[in-house]
Amino acid sequence: MNIVCVGLNHQRAPVEIREKLAFTSPQAQTLREKLCAQDVLKEAVVLSTCNRIEIYGVTQSPDAARQTLREEFLNRLTMWPDSFENILYVHEENRAIEHLIHVTCGLDSMVFGETEIFGQVKDAYEEASRGGTTSKILNRVFQKTFQAGKFIRTHTAITRGTVSVASVSVSLAEQIFGNLEASNVLVIGAGDTSEKTCRAFLAEGIQQLFITNRSPEKAQALAKEFQATSVPFEDWAACAGAVDIIVSSTSSPEYVVTHPMVTELMKLRKNKPLFFIDLAVPRDIDPEVNSIDNCYCYNMDNLQVIAGEYSALRQQEIAKCEVYIAQKVAELSEWIARNRIQGGPQENHVP
Repeated sequence: MNIVCVGLNHQRAPVEIREKLAFTSPQAQTLREKLCAQDVLKEAVVLSTCNRIEIYGVTQSPDAARQTLREEFLNRLTMWPDSFENILYVHEENRAIEHLIHVTCGLDSMVFGETEIFGQVKDAYEEASRGGTTSKILNRVFQKTFQAGKFIRTHTAITRGTVSVASVSVSLAEQIFGNLEASNVLVIGAGDTSEKTCRAFLAEGIQQLFITNRSPEKAQALAKEFQATSVPFEDWAACAGAVDIIVSSTSSPEYVVTHPMVTELMKLRKNKPLFFIDLAVPRDIDPEVNSIDNCYCYNMDNLQVIAGEYSALRQQEIAKCEVYIAQKVAELSEWIARNRIQGGPQENHVP
């Protein structure tokens, strides 16, 4: 059996590509089951976040698996860029394990050392486990990866002073507005990223916070926690006239904020400048909004420049992490080799 990882991330593919390839949970489950049913992979995990889409698998035929997984990515795009081979990466065996540990520890993240990715990898693995597409090898690899992640976060300083996407967003807003104490902020969405965004802006002493979400109960609960104002989703544009910054992070497959919508909004605002931060992939805000006078729209790729400044502060911790990661990769490699000699692991069962 061979371990393989095929994917792309924020370092290689712009948000325009990533949003087309992003998987919802049901789509990821369908793909995992398909790959295992066709015997392309014996085990499969699909990791899809704002900054990366990766498929991890165990296969008896690495060449066939690589080709099939490439085709799965291609099939999700109507047009693939000319630099296809430079965008998609393939890791096998020890390199695939090493890459997974780097990802889980935040060493491969846009915001170096960020902790959100640990939970995202864990969620992806648990969904695959519940769906019946993991077995002995990936179970062992992911469990040891989570142990490595916890150890590195505890015994190194990569997360000391760590910033998240939410706090990078605040830094971007401060670069434009300076002091944020006189600013009003509207957050669209009520998930984990939105919660962190609310917390980060409130820490800077903003004047007023509005929260809206398709599920009003979630918006109300978050507003209550932060002593903010909950706004009905269908009416959020009405309160947008009173805000300076709009941050959107939803799971909508379509634009939540459109060009015509903002055009009308700017008339009501009498062309007062409006600052948008789009933390969603697929994007929530139509990029054409940026063409409207006095509208400034930033997405995840724009935040990468600021995140890089923070990353440099923790680069010195990488050497400590690499020593431990190399040890864990060697242990897993030895375990996998022993299982091959003993006849291989039990097969997984796809429901």
